[in-house]
Amino acid sequence: MKKHLILLALILLVVTSFSVAFYLFYEIKEHSSDFVEKKKELKHLQVKTSKLEKMKNQEELESFLEKSHSLFVDPRKPIDTVLFLEEVAEENDLSIKIETERRGDANPWPYFVFDIDTMGSFEGTLTFLEEIQSREWVASVERLSMERKEDGISAQTILKTYFLQE
Repeated sequence: MKKHLILLALILLVVTSFSVAFYLFYEIKEHSSDFVEKKKELKHLQVKTSKLEKMKNQEELESFLEKSHSLFVDPRKPIDTVLFLEEVAEENDLSIKIETERRGDANPWPYFVFDIDTMGSFEGTLTFLEEIQSREWVASVERLSMERKEDGISAQTILKTYFLQE
């Protein structure tokens, strides 16, 4: 009888051990499949995040390029710059004469030269020059001369504005 009890206890212990082991292996298998699924989901989200960051960087780059292009004179429409200069001169009660010449097409930085002659008050001339200087564009004043005349101040300005080659 003692042998039967020991045998029964041993059988019960083996069955219980197998049951616990089976349960644990089942749980491990289920959790590992969840883990694999979550890992795939995480990788998918990382790829999406990377794509979104690239799109954001591309949008920032496009915005930067668009803004930088606006700093240059449009080589097809230099008249826009002439109209701007005439408008600023008119706002400051200056008479204006502008001659334009395109130069440097063989250079990496081609440019227009605007030979600007104005006549008017000293204050108007200074305001005109300040507005040219404060405009956001790639330009430089190459020469500036002012002379007092009976009608006011005569100013001769050579303005060099750059444009991008097409």
